[in-house]
Amino acid sequence: MAVIPASMNPKLKELKLLLAEGMHQWSLLELALSHLFASQVGTKHPLAYIIWDSVISFDAKLSCLNAVLNFNLKDDDLKALWGRLGDRIQKANSLRNQLAHSGYLSNSKDVYLVPYLSVAAIVTKPKEIKRLKENDLKIREETFKALVSATQWFSIVANPGSQPDSKDVLKAPDLITELRGLIFQTPVKPKRHGR
Repeated sequence: MAVIPASMNPKLKELKLLLAEGMHQWSLLELALSHLFASQVGTKHPLAYIIWDSVISFDAKLSCLNAVLNFNLKDDDLKALWGRLGDRIQKANSLRNQLAHSGYLSNSKDVYLVPYLSVAAIVTKPKEIKRLKENDLKIREETFKALVSATQWFSIVANPGSQPDSKDVLKAPDLITELRGLIFQTPVKPKRHGR
């Protein structure tokens, strides 16, 4: 396979735009998570955002948020919902990392994005290289966008200062509806009562 500079391929511009939009949606997700964290910490002062921003690793940020939510949330349905949503966000982080640590390759017919691009992989395992095309990037963008919407909704309904019935009034995004369905489909082991 002859590799030509990606800049010579006309599809490169579209791929770059899709990559940029996917990463933009991810940044909106991180912003929504910071708002959720701040609302749960209970301060309108920038201190909550300062704390959030001082944590560098995304995994560590999510771990902090999980701890705060586990402490604050009293509603079992909201706890279960956050469990599912948090898991989806964690899984989506690997998709984000594929985009953030990728490079462009092209041949005479196509251009694609290669997650974790390395010369060693190109030379030793060229057929095993994962190739992301336009549709792969569109799927990631839509995934991140759905997570942004779901996180914003969750931030409102889980806010300790919100109205008690706000989670029923505010229309849930599609992803929240899907996650709720998964929660109620999951078999629950009956609790054993003491003898």
